[in-house]
Amino acid sequence: MNAANPSDETKARFAELARAYEPKLPRKFAQMMPFKAWIEELRAKHASYDIVRELLEKVNVRVSNDTVFRFCREIIAKKSRRGRKKAADGRPAPTESSALQPAEPSGDSPSITEGLAKQRDRAIGPWTPRKRGPHITDSKNL
Repeated sequence: MNAANPSDETKARFAELARAYEPKLPRKFAQMMPFKAWIEELRAKHASYDIVRELLEKVNVRVSNDTVFRFCREIIAKKSRRGRKKAADGRPAPTESSALQPAEPSGDSPSITEGLAKQRDRAIGPWTPRKRGPHITDSKNL
């Protein structure tokens, strides 16, 4: 029953093989791997996937735009551009909770800002919190 109890040497060999394991890349990705640094540089310069594809085609690597896109997303793993924007001075943009706080009224025309605040309190709009429950249309608006 040696198979049920592997030796320490067998365990160590398997652990070494497991650490060294790298999943096989799709054939097209494997063809593009030697050019990974240059593709990354082109994308940093805002080159389109089509331009990258055309340049790869000139060196006899035929891939589609979708393959270039998937390569960039999965292998190069660029972060999404839809992340949190930064202000011009490098500070992070204000959070949603700070954006919902009322702005400090300016000393120029306090009556106008007070009037707007009162008008907002009476009117329903995107600045009011959403009320829970089913939406029932007001019969006066029909």
